[in-house]
Amino acid sequence: MGSIGKVRQGLIDGEAVTTNSLSAGCVTTIKIADLNVTTPKIALSAVTVNNLALTAVQTRHLGPLVVTTPKIAPVSITTDKIALSAITTELMALTAIQTRHIDVSAVTWEKMAADSVRTINIQLSAITNDLMALSSVQTRHIEISAVTQEKLAVEAVAIQNVHPTTSVLFSFRNAIINGAMNVAQRAVSAAVGSNYPRYTTVDRFFSFQEGQVDVTTRRESVSTWQPGLSGFQSCLRWGRVPGGTASGRLVLGQVVESIHSVPFQNSPACLSFFARCGTTFSSENSALNVKLYTGAGEDQLATSMLSASWTNGLTAINANAILEPTWKRYSFNTYIRPDVTQLGITFSWTPSATSLRPPGGPVGGSFNDDFVYITGIQLERSWTPTPYEHRPLSLELEMCQRYYEKSYNLNTPVPTNTTQGAVYNAIDGISNAAHTGSLPIRFMTQKRAIPALPTVGGSVAVYSTNTSAINRIYDAQNATDYVASYIYVGRNGFTATCTTSVAAAYTLLGHYVAECEFI
Repeated sequence: MGSIGKVRQGLIDGEAVTTNSLSAGCVTTIKIADLNVTTPKIALSAVTVNNLALTAVQTRHLGPLVVTTPKIAPVSITTDKIALSAITTELMALTAIQTRHIDVSAVTWEKMAADSVRTINIQLSAITNDLMALSSVQTRHIEISAVTQEKLAVEAVAIQNVHPTTSVLFSFRNAIINGAMNVAQRAVSAAVGSNYPRYTTVDRFFSFQEGQVDVTTRRESVSTWQPGLSGFQSCLRWGRVPGGTASGRLVLGQVVESIHSVPFQNSPACLSFFARCGTTFSSENSALNVKLYTGAGEDQLATSMLSASWTNGLTAINANAILEPTWKRYSFNTYIRPDVTQLGITFSWTPSATSLRPPGGPVGGSFNDDFVYITGIQLERSWTPTPYEHRPLSLELEMCQRYYEKSYNLNTPVPTNTTQGAVYNAIDGISNAAHTGSLPIRFMTQKRAIPALPTVGGSVAVYSTNTSAINRIYDAQNATDYVASYIYVGRNGFTATCTTSVAAAYTLLGHYVAECEFI
């Protein structure tokens, strides 16, 4: 054995040395020189799976660069030659397989088992917007049962993340009723009263001027597109009449019912609106003051809001919007306290004397366009404004009728001599001249409160269809107006009665209004 190093390959017969002729530890890697065994010196069939023990070659026996991809034939390693347990996460380094090493077409749905990729196996930071292609996740790739309420985080879907065209899905986020000024049951245009709130034109909005009265409100059409404003058909024009000299503060506002205010508790609130000023707007610095009032009472009135008499009343927003002659959207936000149970808003400005010249206005002349134009008023639970919530006219009208209702056609001013939509009652064979007639009236929408109670700013009234006189019922059979009285007044209706003066058949006609606004 001492002369083994002198035996050369050429002196040994081809079959002299076989694995059967060698003892188990006779030939080891440490006994072989680095270059004694190379692939050119090994026959193709010399090393086969059948000639190797199961543990003959292990990765721990191989140096770092012994097996490299250039040294491996293209088909030498295939999936059918790898046992199922040969590759496991325990046997692989953390960075052994990286996406940059995988061909684009190597991983497809057809090549993956049904549950091979599960969310519990994915780290929270593994999927981000930066790592995903624009169209990588589409709704057609998601099963119906894949997204459920239980699987969504509380703030997973926010209104701010929804495209404006789908915002209709999130209805009733706007606490302001008739913010687009589409409903004007009382009149299209009317003079504004002084010193205390009155409801004169567009529904749900009161207005007045402090001191003198030189102010009108008018619902106007904005159906043609105007810069800065689209999607609106109506606006409210509100300001001093041409040639007016009254310089008292002008106020426009709305009180939000408590049932619609409570959801704002402990939440952000955003008040937004579209507005522009007239070409001769006389407010100093073209400023429109904007306020959001809060209180802890229930269904308190506008007069107490304006006099700072609401229970625990505070002004949550008090800011100025600097108006321009072109339409612009303005927004202001705040936080609503947990104890708030009522909200209200006002817009106000103070006109200057006609001897003063507003920017772009005449010198010493009357102001022919001393108005504020406003629409799209929205109050919502958000820090930022979302697209204005356009509700169907039929729905907006019904919401307005909770506070004010009339029997006249929608665009017919109150009062008007007309029988269209009038309440009717006819009785024959009356022999007693002093007979009591009646008009039973049922409201189209249940009111928020009983309209006849002055404490809620309420009233009911009937108008003659012949003379438009208030508190009169017209007898068409005998061409006579009778004085009306009101009984059984409730949130669903009332009965108007009168005493007839003739012993004959009669036909009673009348129009009615019912109001329970926050005056």
